Amino acid sequence: RAIAALESGKKPVITLQNTMESLLAEVALDTDDPEAAHADGEIELGAGLTFKDVLHRMLDRLTYYRETDRYGKVDRVPIRSEEALRTVAVIREEINAFPDLPISPLDTIRARLAEAGFVCDELSGRTFQIVERDGRFVATIKPQRPKAQIVRDFNAGTTDAILLTLAGSTGISLHASKEFADQRQRVLIELQPAADVNKRLQFFGRVDRRGQTSAPEIEILATGLPGEARLIAMQ
Repeated sequence: RAIAALESGKKPVITLQNTMESLLAEVALDTDDPEAAHADGEIELGAGLTFKDVLHRMLDRLTYYRETDRYGKVDRVPIRSEEALRTVAVIREEINAFPDLPISPLDTIRARLAEAGFVCDELSGRTFQIVERDGRFVATIKPQRPKAQIVRDFNAGTTDAILLTLAGSTGISLHASKEFADQRQRVLIELQPAADVNKRLQFFGRVDRRGQTSAPEIEILATGLPGEARLIAMQ
């Protein structure tokens, strides 16, 4: 959708609430601290790592529990319940049938836009990113740039699109202002709508402001799954 907007002369702002960073750090990198995960530099993630792998690792964590004795010693005890193990086996088969969705949506979108010849930046607040090198994926520290410079580059036309999370959505203007060099019509693409309506409207307010040469388009992406459709209907 972002590429389609750009090819029609418009400028996308893609919004989402979660970067997936904490889940990736906890499950795929085996840590609850994204910065500590990179204390020794880059982390090799292998080839073709998908969200399916994250689900498998999370399921593995449900096959044991931790038991602490009176002296504070912690042991990992495997689940032995036959009923529980049957349930785990059923879930594992369901995961195997899960689509190969990307483990880091932000990085996938940036890469796809780059392949199409467009420059995408982001205001997300995350500390690391996943990059592909020779068919293998590496988790590495994400270079940090001043927020004001990222906004200026977007409005000047140096960058074509921007990814926006709640962490970067306050106090900035990304609309098609008559004061900005790049006055292409903005398209707000809700990859993941904010659950809080006030925060959702805050996203809208980044691209719909006074002094704009054109009103933005706003579109929402959906899988068609009933649970998601219900939430969108409520929105």
